[in-house]
Amino acid sequence: MGIARVLPVTLRLLQFTSAIIAIGDLGYEITSLHANSIKAPNCYVYTLFICCVALVTSIIWILFDGVGLLVSLWDIMISMALFIATVWIFMNGQPVRCTMNPYGASHCSRIKAAVAFVIVSVILWLLSGVIGCFIYVRRRVRQAKEEAKEEAKE
Repeated sequence: MGIARVLPVTLRLLQFTSAIIAIGDLGYEITSLHANSIKAPNCYVYTLFICCVALVTSIIWILFDGVGLLVSLWDIMISMALFIATVWIFMNGQPVRCTMNPYGASHCSRIKAAVAFVIVSVILWLLSGVIGCFIYVRRRVRQAKEEAKEEAKE
């Protein structure tokens, strides 16, 4: 089992872990807001949805050997969606506006943790996509060289 298989699986496991943590933090935050009769910001719900898609995708790619061009492009798309979600949370002012906190000081730390793990997830998904493209191109070049050698022998 070479580095071309170990690295993607490791990245997938890290993506899975960061998605679980972000989902837990955002889910708890949305539940707390709902319990206090406060409407959760749309950016939380969008980020939670994208993290769930990332979680399911990482499980599928771990189980079914997710290496290829389409898989890599999907990884990059998830990375961009998570990046947009992170920017949206920052534009909404959620992780930095902690002085006006109606229901406890733990709100700020949960949101900051969720945003941190979403940022980690963005980096992991982008890295996975770039490495996947590199592995795909390397395999195609190697395959083309082998085919050229076989044709030269004939």
